[in-house]
Order: sequence, then structure tokens, then C-alpha cells
Amino acid sequence: KSSHSSASFAAEHLQTDDGLQIKRLQYQQHQRMLRERFQGMSVTELARVLPVMPSGEPSSMGSVLHQTDQCRPCLAIAASTTCKAGIQCMFCHLPHEVPPQVLEALCRGGNEEKIR
Repeated sequence: KSSHSSASFAAEHLQTDDGLQIKRLQYQQHQRMLRERFQGMSVTELARVLPVMPSGEPSSMGSVLHQTDQCRPCLAIAASTTCKAGIQCMFCHLPHEVPPQVLEALCRGGNEEKIR
């Protein structure tokens, strides 16, 4: 009986890993599309075509996907309101609900670079 439950757990874990891998690959495709779409644009041109944040400032390249729910939040923005990549960031700078425990864990672990 225990081998059946551990086999079931392993199967569920593999399905979860496969689902995460698929989502990761899909987002990599979105990032390639964004790079191609904005290639050759100056920062000024880019700022004109990006969605605007509540502050009135241009958001980020990754924010273009926000309306379709295909974006991923920039956790650097969520954690500190500052992103080194600025408007060229491939992650969304628009407001997102990020669970506080996720932010705390990332800040404690110094994982800012792993987020990117």
C-alpha cells in the first residue's frame, strides 16, 4: 500500500514538473517574441509604446503581456520597486498580487538574480 501511494505521489510530482517546464518554455517563447517586436527601438521609442504604470511612467517590455494574463511579475519590482533592467525587463512591472511569504523568502534568500 505504501509503495502505491509513493508511486502516486511520484506521478503527481512528475506531472507538476512537466507542467512547470511547459509554462517555462512558453514564457521563453513569449520573451523571444518580445525581443523581436522591440528590436532596434530606442529607449524613447520603447517608452512610448509600453503600457503605463499607475505612476504614469512606462512599465516594461514584459508588461505588454499583462492584458492577456500571459505575463510574469517582476519580483524585483514587487519586492523593492526597483528593477535593474528598467523598461527593457522581460517581466511585468504592472501591479500583481504576489503572496507576502513568497517575497519574504526571496528577499531572505538573496534570490533577486534567480528571479530574472
